[in-house]
Amino acid sequence: MAPKAVATKHLDELSRILCPELQYFVIFSSVSCGRGNAGQSNYGMANSVMEKIIEQRHDLGLPAKAIQWGAVGEVGLVADMQEDFLDMEIGGTLQQRISSCLEELDPLLTVDKPLVASMVVAEKKYVSGGKGNILEAIMNIMSIRDEKSLSLNTTLTELGMDSLMTVEIQQTLEREHDLVISSQELRSMTLSELVNSANKSKKSLDPSEAKLSNQNTPKNIALLIRNFGDETNSDQTILKLKSLNEDKGIKTLIIPGIEGMAGKTWYNLAEQLNSPVFILQTLKTWNLNNLEEIFEAVIDQIFELYQKDNRFMVIGYSFGSLLAQLVAKALESKGMSGNLFLIDGSPKFIKTITTDQLSEDINEEFLLLSNVTALAFSVEDSAITLRKILSEKTWDERVQKFVEISRPTSMLSDNYVTRTLNAALNRMKLSIQLDLNKFPLLNQTCVTLIRPSELSVTKIEEDYGLNSYSPIKIDVKFLEGNHQTILDNPKLSEVLNTYYV
Repeated sequence: MAPKAVATKHLDELSRILCPELQYFVIFSSVSCGRGNAGQSNYGMANSVMEKIIEQRHDLGLPAKAIQWGAVGEVGLVADMQEDFLDMEIGGTLQQRISSCLEELDPLLTVDKPLVASMVVAEKKYVSGGKGNILEAIMNIMSIRDEKSLSLNTTLTELGMDSLMTVEIQQTLEREHDLVISSQELRSMTLSELVNSANKSKKSLDPSEAKLSNQNTPKNIALLIRNFGDETNSDQTILKLKSLNEDKGIKTLIIPGIEGMAGKTWYNLAEQLNSPVFILQTLKTWNLNNLEEIFEAVIDQIFELYQKDNRFMVIGYSFGSLLAQLVAKALESKGMSGNLFLIDGSPKFIKTITTDQLSEDINEEFLLLSNVTALAFSVEDSAITLRKILSEKTWDERVQKFVEISRPTSMLSDNYVTRTLNAALNRMKLSIQLDLNKFPLLNQTCVTLIRPSELSVTKIEEDYGLNSYSPIKIDVKFLEGNHQTILDNPKLSEVLNTYYV
């Protein structure tokens, strides 16, 4: 306790005498103080004393700020335990990068409260269709990390199940296993009894159903599929969007994700940007399965867009980041300079997020159809619909079946949906086959990677491996959200607008 609590007490007393014009008095506390963490009573107590001093200073009108940090990566004990990656969960939080901590420090200091906090909250991860994974689901709910430490003869109450966990486990059992168990009965059951009950409740599955229930959540591919886009102007390769300033400033070119089309998300973002905004649409290249061929099909129109300019801004999202890198290099080769913004995307990121989901039983077609079906239909209907689609033999027949089933509720033409699905499949295949060494070096372009706080891929460098493509240090910025919701974060437009001069 002494180094933190006593030192803060002395600093408080001495600063009042020696530093009458002091502007900031900031102490770093911990989430383990505000929310508790087993085995850290003395540490929590020391931080509590520090926070109490801060609160007293604030009441007296003196500068005072206590920041409760969650787990901080790259330094100290956490760094020693985890080395390079961010996927270790500590007290319900993931590691927060030093760069993220520094970025959040200024906003925290401006908050008119003596006690604030910053942390990356870990989401509980569930296995989709977890009919064979009830033990794993319970471990997630109860934050138990080591299965080897469990005894199957232990009751859930003995494991520390509280009332909220009880409700969550009941809902999981009912949703995933058609198993209804009262709270009282659940508290007295052992893990062995619960697993046996869940196994007995399984229905016999045909081969396609078994594949569905064991697919281990191919949600990474769903992350790549933002939406099907807007068919209205799908015939235009470069479409001008409404923005805050449509006449002056550096032209901004948006390159969307795997769908390759403008949509509501991009319309909304463009309206918040302070420059002329255009979006690259690649539906006409739906039948191409080579990135260089797609690039060659659109680059002349991009050159035409920038023919009178010497500066550019290119924004690539997800799969679109691949094309964005090639476009930036092409404009750079024309003597132009500019900024490249990659929103949760890079060659290494895209290759990882697709290949990680493949197995002997799961190929590109299954991944795409399962995720598109999940996005297009309700939870109840998606599994039934997918089985109908997979009953067809060939890819073209399966696409036709999807079109037929979705037609009554779809606002899109059959031809548009067919081309979009074919485009997505071809782009998934080229993502898997990417040669990371073939992407060009950007000599003058300033590259900024904008990442979400919720990681889609954990086993990857902070800069997503982009440093190998640029001699200039990659600027990495973190925004709240995940791969999809980051596009709706209002701070995204703020970040982009700071680069318009």
